[in-house]
Amino acid sequence: MSVDAVTVITENWLIESDDYGNFVIDSEVINVLISYRQLRKHDFEAGGALIGCLREDNIMEVNDLTLPQPSDKRTKYSFFRSNAHNKILNDKWKASNGNAYLVGLWHTHPEPTPKYSNEDNKDWHKVLKQGHYEGQSLIFIIVGQKDIRLWVSDNKNYKTSLVGEYSLEE
Repeated sequence: MSVDAVTVITENWLIESDDYGNFVIDSEVINVLISYRQLRKHDFEAGGALIGCLREDNIMEVNDLTLPQPSDKRTKYSFFRSNAHNKILNDKWKASNGNAYLVGLWHTHPEPTPKYSNEDNKDWHKVLKQGHYEGQSLIFIIVGQKDIRLWVSDNKNYKTSLVGEYSLEE
């Protein structure tokens, strides 16, 4: 009989980027992301929005997220975010007096080290063009089975750059 080991992250993930500024992903957010990894054969992709703020010291902070919603479309190899995430984002923005807002998106992949697909890239660019957010860029996190990767894309040239990788291997 095997028991899945539970990984609990206690420290924030700090990513330093000369091109895009710095990023802090709260440890509680990381723990939620980890809980949705696709480790079993029949696990479906999951995803949502990343919520946080841009601090004055050029740091994007992620301290909350939306969870998969019943109205999302989920399969082993795809995830479609429903409009339910927008309502949650709007409610959290109002509750924070405009201090908590969309900073990016997240979803899972059934592979050890995730790579974004053409479909992911199209979705990201659509949100960059049509979404309501602060600043000039959004972050995109894909949670793999062994690694979490973070990309940044800006709304000027839509260049997507890998800026961080968080290994879940001990």
